[in-house]
Amino acid sequence: MKKTFVQGLLAAALMAGAAQAGAQETKAPAGTPVEFAKGTSAATLKGMLKPGAVAVYTLGALSGQLLEVRLDPKSNALIKVVAPSNVETPLASVEQDGRFFSGRLPGTGQYLIQVSARSSAKAPAPYVLEVLTR
Repeated sequence: MKKTFVQGLLAAALMAGAAQAGAQETKAPAGTPVEFAKGTSAATLKGMLKPGAVAVYTLGALSGQLLEVRLDPKSNALIKVVAPSNVETPLASVEQDGRFFSGRLPGTGQYLIQVSARSSAKAPAPYVLEVLTR
């Protein structure tokens, strides 16, 4: 009887672990949501990054939307736009020195916008990021 009880506890623990792992797979990407003021489709985000640090923003967008992301050219940081995991088509974009992204989005979902301070920077990097959708 002890063996059956222990086996039942073990099975319950494994099922709970599997359920938790499944919940983690569907979890929204970590990051700060990009929020647009009512009636607008543009947002300006400001921050400060230590050398080598990364700020992550999330943006819910639809397939076919145009996304433009601009980083202040005076900033000592770079940007990268990452498509949702459910989108298999790579992002087709126009980029300039890691400071500008413009492209039609290949799928619907949560896009990530990463702002990275150069690791070679000697001081914290302030940045101004503009995000526009159409």
